[in-house]
Amino acid sequence: MTIIKVVACVVLLNAVFSGKAIGEVNYKLQFNKLSKQISDKSYVALGEQSHGAGNVFDFKAQFVQYMHQKHNFDVFIIESGLFDIDMLYRDYLSSGKSIEKNAPGNIFYMYANSAEMSPLFKYIEKTQHTNRPLILAGFDSQHTGSLSNQYLLNDLSKELPGFTNEFTETQWKKLRQEFELVLKVKSLKPNDTKLKQFQKNYNALKVHANNIKNRRSFWLRIIAGLKAQTYRQWQIEDLRSKEIGNNLVWIANQYPGKKVLIWGHTFHVEKNLVHETENAGKVMLKEFGDDYFVSHITGSSGTYVDFIDMKTKLVKKSETDSFEVKTSKHKCTVCVVNLDTLEQPEQIEDILYFNYTNLVPFMKNKHKWDNVVYFKEITPSKKK
Repeated sequence: MTIIKVVACVVLLNAVFSGKAIGEVNYKLQFNKLSKQISDKSYVALGEQSHGAGNVFDFKAQFVQYMHQKHNFDVFIIESGLFDIDMLYRDYLSSGKSIEKNAPGNIFYMYANSAEMSPLFKYIEKTQHTNRPLILAGFDSQHTGSLSNQYLLNDLSKELPGFTNEFTETQWKKLRQEFELVLKVKSLKPNDTKLKQFQKNYNALKVHANNIKNRRSFWLRIIAGLKAQTYRQWQIEDLRSKEIGNNLVWIANQYPGKKVLIWGHTFHVEKNLVHETENAGKVMLKEFGDDYFVSHITGSSGTYVDFIDMKTKLVKKSETDSFEVKTSKHKCTVCVVNLDTLEQPEQIEDILYFNYTNLVPFMKNKHKWDNVVYFKEITPSKKK
């Protein structure tokens, strides 16, 4: 009995984009079919279970280029720091500093150092010289890049209006000292008295920052991210993914009428509540409803690089009647599955969800994604 109706199934014969026409030969047919599911959407998120799957990177990188060329997706937002990517992109536009060459240390290391990502960075640069550039932004509320460490607090200081009795220079100095430690991941949770003082100073900063004249809304996003990063480091509350969602909404609203592609971990982009707080996908769903589309990626074999310890690990092979086991029977290298057309989905037991190791009940989780891209074999990312 056929459990899954596959809308697009194609064998990939090691096609790698190398400056040639996008989607030629093996990718073209699949991208055409996949795009039919999302071309009428304005906000499309491409998830990933791990930040270390090379063929997933390659597939997504080429698909981003394809959707920009063929379906007018002109904004690309990747899981890296809001400030770092903003500065990197603006530096390229103003002085031609290469996005690809300056990616290490500024863009999330798994992307910056992966060979599969280089063609995408090169492509972004080339489009800036056309009448339809692919706009680059980062959505992470955490600021961990070298640009953030070097420039963020200095630039924020320059943009803040003159100090007042409501927000004094002393208050800013204390906040800045703490934020400097946070950016270096060296901040420790203070005692209750100092925590209350931090909260008081931060709230005063938020009010004060409403009077920033240059790029006010950008700096308000940065300030919100600093709080989220601080609270996460202090293990008070994990607001990272929620603020990622707020960043995504903010970036999207900077480009009204433009279609947006989002690249990040499924944990962030899925339509779901994560733990006891909202994740980014839930924020996007609330803001944009059915115009927000999420593609989940999974696989049934192979290896990937664990971005935490950088070790190459095996994809867990399911022993249940899982989504991966069912899909593998179609004998394709990559299958694109439309979840709205599944036949008897209740008979599918589990699906891989996180780092190609954690199985979750399929019926309890399929609402999180609009489609699933299945890889017969996951391959590890390669260092460039």
